[in-house]
Amino acid sequence: MLELLAGAQFAAMIVLLIAAFITFIRLAKGPKLADRVAALDLLAVIFIGMMLLHTISTGEQVYLDAVMVLAMISFIGTIGFARYIIHERERS
Repeated sequence: MLELLAGAQFAAMIVLLIAAFITFIRLAKGPKLADRVAALDLLAVIFIGMMLLHTISTGEQVYLDAVMVLAMISFIGTIGFARYIIHERERS
């Protein structure tokens, strides 16, 4: 049973790495600022998932604090970018 869990964690980490790579390409290419903001938010969610997988595999709960802080900062940053985009559209 333990080998099955380790295999599933490894497979999930590979999928998350592939998703992070594809998302990073979208972040670099754009073409609009809103696309980049969405990609940056998705990248933060992917890294949160990676940190949670690491927490599960090591069994150390101290990483959960880092996950919570990253999630809050990501949320606040996305809200800030959205307000900036709305402000720029109203100004134009």
